[in-house]
Amino acid sequence: MRRKIATVPTSLLLTGAFWPVVAQTTDDEFARLDRNEDGYLSVAEAGAKSGLLESFTLLDTDADGQLSEEEWASGRSDASDAKR
Repeated sequence: MRRKIATVPTSLLLTGAFWPVVAQTTDDEFARLDRNEDGYLSVAEAGAKSGLLESFTLLDTDADGQLSEEEWASGRSDASDAKR
């Protein structure tokens, strides 16, 4: 007996059904970069991710010298919007 391989319909991908997975990945990456687990990314911590240090001042919207998880998520959201 042959089994059919289940595929994800393109319509689900386009409707954003998988965005919660993307958001979780973002949170995981933030947590991985936040080495001292203080809930913020310092300039030194940001240096561990290619390209993040170059955009650090743009992402640091309150100019406090660190990225909050909200600033990080906002920057990621803006970047994904720019790619569309």
